[in-house]
Amino acid sequence: MPYLCHLKVNKEIVVAMSNSDSSTHEMQDKLNQLTNDYIESEDLGDGHTLLVAACIDNDLEALKIFHNKGVDFTVRNHVGISTLDACAMNGSSECLSYLLENHIADELINDQDPMSGFYPAFYAASQNFEDCYKLLEQYGADVSLEGPFEKTAADVLQLIKEQAN
Repeated sequence: MPYLCHLKVNKEIVVAMSNSDSSTHEMQDKLNQLTNDYIESEDLGDGHTLLVAACIDNDLEALKIFHNKGVDFTVRNHVGISTLDACAMNGSSECLSYLLENHIADELINDQDPMSGFYPAFYAASQNFEDCYKLLEQYGADVSLEGPFEKTAADVLQLIKEQAN
């Protein structure tokens, strides 16, 4: 499975693919060498940080390395997206499950994105990622919180189901 995270290392973009020049072990070594500040806050050029990019890409191995390094999973990227938001809006259920099972970012479960007003369960519902929605609900997400448009995550998921029928 390819690693999709783009890393700026020494002002170069390194794209590591498990089937290309870099082995999985070499990629893990490169990830381990990065500072926590870089992982948490360096803008990759699109507002996203390496931490959020790993969540978007559902790159569980990168998240495990970041967790072992002590990276702060509660920081938001430059456009206001948290790790839980990134997982929920992209259907990254493996990463979301890891974050929830290990209680890595529990304080973000009902935290609203300051830019959009969405919260993780609302993101999952709006993208019809029911598996992510259910995971969040299982771990205590309040799906009755009102998000944008005076709708709750439960309302949005119901509307999407009705439109599909």
